[in-house]
This record gives sequence, structure tokens and C-alpha cells, in this order.
Amino acid sequence: MVVVFSTTLYSQVFVGGSVGFSVSGSSTTLGNTTVDGPTYSNFSVVPMVGYYLNSQMAIGAEFGLGLSSSNNNATPTATKTTTTSFGISPFLRYHLIEMGPISLFGQGSVGIGFGKTKIKSGNVSSDGAKTTSFEIAVRPGISYKLTDQIAIEAFLGGLSYDLTTEKQPNGDKGKDYTLGLNLSTALNLGFVYKF
Repeated sequence: MVVVFSTTLYSQVFVGGSVGFSVSGSSTTLGNTTVDGPTYSNFSVVPMVGYYLNSQMAIGAEFGLGLSSSNNNATPTATKTTTTSFGISPFLRYHLIEMGPISLFGQGSVGIGFGKTKIKSGNVSSDGAKTTSFEIAVRPGISYKLTDQIAIEAFLGGLSYDLTTEKQPNGDKGKDYTLGLNLSTALNLGFVYKF
């Protein structure tokens, strides 16, 4: 779920962003022995800046910074993998319907991102894969004005094409792509922001 807080300055410029954080893990107990399973953590911050061309259309860009890590907690030597990422995504937004404080809008974006991975096994550190990602997306959104200057926004799924290329330190390369229409997220977010 992405929730965006945005502040409008001078009725044309707006800034905002989103922050995400998650931690997960597991453990298994057999008799008197407890074994920790893998643990995962993710943190992201996505500042945004935009400019309204008129009362309905805006242009802008999001800048994504992310950090994720996993630890297999293996005995006797655990392996920790850490990935850092950066991306930029220019967008065009068009407000379709306004009903009082509620506004429905569509946003199209083209983004590119870069990531690199570090692996630490015991006391030995090494470089992992480097990735480059590209995305084209069209997403519907909803905005609720708390005041004339402050609004809460949420994106409700969307249609996107994602392409990720990966290069290993030994020169091996891989490529993944996804074309998808995300309807389930749209339903979940729609209920969260029902007014």
C-alpha cells in the first residue's frame, strides 16, 4: 500500500512522498530445539515534487531510495544479503473528477532504477548482482483534501510493464519482465480510503 502526503505551495508547486518499512522472520521449535528461519527487512523512501500546469493537469517526478536485507540465519555460518537501490520516475497526472474534497486522478509514469547487492557470509564480503529496471505504468489514484494545502493520496493498482536486467560479478546476465493489471490492490486500497 502506498500512501502519499502532499503539500501544495503557491497553488502550483506540490511536494510529498511516501515511506515504507517491513520486517519479517520465522522460527521453528522441534522438541527443545528452536531454529531461526530467514529474516527479511525492507525500507524505502520516495520523495515527490510536481507542478500544476492548470487546475487538472500536473507534471512531476518521484525519486526512490530503497534498502533491503535478508539473513538465512544458517548454522554455523549465516549469509546476509543487502541490496541498495535508487530510481527516478517522471509522471504526468490528470484529475478526472472532483467531488468536494475528493478527487479521482490518473497518473502515467516512466521510471528507471538501479540496484546493487552485497553478500556477507561469515566474515567474508563479496559483491552480488547489479540490476537495472525500467517501468511504464498507468495508475488510478484518489486524493482527499484535509485543507486547501494538505491532501492524502493513494494509488489504486494500475497497469504496468516492468523490465529488470541483472548482471552477476562473473559476467552472467539475466532478464525478467512483467506486464500486469493489478486489480486486487485497487480493491483493497479503495476500501481503505472509502469516504
